Amino acid sequence: MLNAQDSASRKEQSLQAAHKKMVRQLLSNKTGKSALASANKLSQYKTAASFLVRLFINPKLMFCYGLRREGLNLNTLEDNESNKENMDGTGGNPGDDEDEEEESIVDAIFAKTIHETAGIARGSDIKGFKSHIGKYILENPNTNVLDPPIVDNSSKSNRGFAHPQFAPFLVTFDHYPKYVKDPAGFCALILNKDASTDIKIDNSSGVPMLLHDMKLYNLEDREAGWGRSFLLVRCLKHFLNGPGSVFRDPESAKALGGVTVRRMYKIKQLTPQLIAHVACMIRFALCSASRFCNVDRQFSLRKFYEQIIFFLEDPDDWSKEVVDFLNDQVLLINDNEEQDGAEDGNATDPEVRIIRASHERRRKEKELAEKAAVDLAAAEKAAAGAAGN
Repeated sequence: MLNAQDSASRKEQSLQAAHKKMVRQLLSNKTGKSALASANKLSQYKTAASFLVRLFINPKLMFCYGLRREGLNLNTLEDNESNKENMDGTGGNPGDDEDEEEESIVDAIFAKTIHETAGIARGSDIKGFKSHIGKYILENPNTNVLDPPIVDNSSKSNRGFAHPQFAPFLVTFDHYPKYVKDPAGFCALILNKDASTDIKIDNSSGVPMLLHDMKLYNLEDREAGWGRSFLLVRCLKHFLNGPGSVFRDPESAKALGGVTVRRMYKIKQLTPQLIAHVACMIRFALCSASRFCNVDRQFSLRKFYEQIIFFLEDPDDWSKEVVDFLNDQVLLINDNEEQDGAEDGNATDPEVRIIRASHERRRKEKELAEKAAVDLAAAEKAAAGAAGN
C-alpha cells in the first residue's frame, strides 16, 4: 500500500501531467506559447470577463486563467513532445487510472472557472442595468422624470411594484388589463400578498410587459407587440454597444468609439439566447429583489429565459420578424467591419462558403418563383377582366 507521502507525490505528479496535457491543447490552435503565457494577457482576460456573454466565452483563455489561479505556472512548463517519459521519470505512457485522474482534475478546474467567470459577467451586467434602468423606462427621458425619484441606487426596495413607473413593465400579460384599470390598487395587492386575490405574478400568466409594445396590447393576440418594447431595444443597445448608444439610432451610433461587446465578439446578428439573457437582466434590474436568484416571489427567471428562446427559435415567420425588427433597431454594422469579419473564423472555410452560396442561391430562386407567381396571377386577372369586357 502507498503511504501518505507517496500518495501526495503521486497526486502532484498526476496534477503536473494534467497541466502539461492541458497546456499542450491550449497551445495547439495558432496561439504562440509566449502570448498565451503572458501574465498581462491573463490579467486583461480577467478584466474582460465583465464583457462576456455566456455564448461567447473563450474556452482557451478561460482554461489558461483557471490553471494559473490553481497555482500551475505556465512560464516554467516546457511543452517538449520529444520527451516520452512520464512525470515520475519512468518511460512509457501513464496508466488508464492516471488518465482518468488527470481528466477529472482538468474537468474540475474548468467547471470551477466557468462558474466563477459567468458570475463575474453576470455581476457586471446587473450593475450596468441597475444604474441606468431608471432612465431607460422613461418613454421620453428628455421630458419625463422618475416620480418618486430613486435617490439611493444601492437599494432596490423602492423598485418593483413599489414604484409606479417600474410596475407596468413587471406586470405579466394576462394581468395587464387589471393593472391599467387600477394601477395603485393592483400594486397594493401584490405588495401586501393578499391571499384572497387571484392575481399571481408568475410564468403561467404570460411574459412580463417589459417585452411588449404596450400601445399594441391586445388580450386576444399574445403576439401583438411581443419583443418590440422600447425598453428591450434600449437595453440591447446598452449591452452590445454601450450606454452612449442607447438614445441614438444605429446609424449615428456607428461613430461611437471604444470597446463594446458587439465589436469584441464581432456580433452581426442577435440570437434568441442573447435576447433572452438581456431580458432576464432587465427583469432583475426592475424588481425589488436585492440579490440575484432564479426565482423572484413566484416568477422564475429560468422559465422566462427558456420561454423567450422557445418563442424565437420557432420556425414561424412571426419569430423571424421579431428578431429582424430587433436587429434593425439595435445593430448596424460598418461596411469596413463587415469586410473584416468576412476574413475571420469560419467565413474562410471552403465548406462554409459552399453552404452559404447554396443558401443564397436557394433564397434567390424562391424570390424569383414568388415574383413569377405574382406576375402570373396578375396577368390571369387582367386577361379575365379583358375577356369579360
